[in-house]
Amino acid sequence: MYEVEQYAGLPFIVMQFLAGQTLKEEIGGQALSTDKVLDFGIQIADALHAAHSAGIIHRDIKPANVFVNQRGEAKVLDFGIAKLSAHWPGATSEAGEFRFDENGIEGPGQGSLTGAGAILGTASYMSPEQVRREELDSRTDIFSFGAVLYEMATGQQAFQGKTSAQIFSAILYDEPAKADLNPNVPLELERIIRKALNKNLEGRYSSASVLRDDLIRLKQELTSHRFAAQYQLVREDGTLLRRTRNVLARKKVLAVATLVLMLLVAGGLFWSARQHRGLSETTGTVILSDFSNSTGDTVFDDTLKQALRVQLEQSPFLNILSDQKALQQLRFMGRSRNTRITGEVAARFVFVQEARRR
Repeated sequence: MYEVEQYAGLPFIVMQFLAGQTLKEEIGGQALSTDKVLDFGIQIADALHAAHSAGIIHRDIKPANVFVNQRGEAKVLDFGIAKLSAHWPGATSEAGEFRFDENGIEGPGQGSLTGAGAILGTASYMSPEQVRREELDSRTDIFSFGAVLYEMATGQQAFQGKTSAQIFSAILYDEPAKADLNPNVPLELERIIRKALNKNLEGRYSSASVLRDDLIRLKQELTSHRFAAQYQLVREDGTLLRRTRNVLARKKVLAVATLVLMLLVAGGLFWSARQHRGLSETTGTVILSDFSNSTGDTVFDDTLKQALRVQLEQSPFLNILSDQKALQQLRFMGRSRNTRITGEVAARFVFVQEARRR
């Protein structure tokens, strides 16, 4: 809220202009990608952490109250039924009569932030303690946020029913269906969602910041490919369920394919040399430059170069410059023994050798 003004005797509030759509519209009954779930989840968790740090409990976290702007930024909206935590200075108690109806829980109008008949929450996203009319703390928002994470990951609500009574029963006694409704959900994300949806307050995330940090950690692991390289998803009974998309594996396949191609070329040269052996007995010296390993796996650091060396050394018409002679060349050039042998450095080798012969 930027300012409160009046125009022609009518009051108005100046607020931030947002262009985009709600998270509910973004989901549209379809599971979001893991990247989007993590991006939106981290932002929502950070917003909840900011509100909770100020003693504010939102009490109505749901996809319709999260707005995604055109830059992909998620913003938590509609604090209309928010309440100060009972432990925050100046806050009032949650005590009071509440009644159920088909839309959720309604307040009595006295000692409440809303008037009589106003809905204090949305049935499908309420925490067990909200349903039981207990005193609330920030962990009620974490449960609701867990339901939002579940919906982003699967495209379906965690707790469903034809009436509020059925939904409340599911919230109190049932576990949501496994997140394998979406085969691309990593087990670690499923674990995070289930912890947020723990019906026991003590088993739930203690704060939005801890939940946010888990989401950030998972995003970093996926981004760095360490997670994707090692992560195999299994059911609780131990049977294989699915594997995550493995970017690193694809890079390894590319590296192996490159190696095979080089070996085939080397083999072709060797075969050709044998066919023409009678035509020439001249031998040449080959300098192998260092390969740049872009797979992220250290196992390929020296593999390509050594494999190519082994194949080329089988040719009677090629001399491969040994590592010892390469070090001698580097010393003669005034270079460090750790200098990478690139194409430019290899060209200098040839120049130095010619100069030394003269």
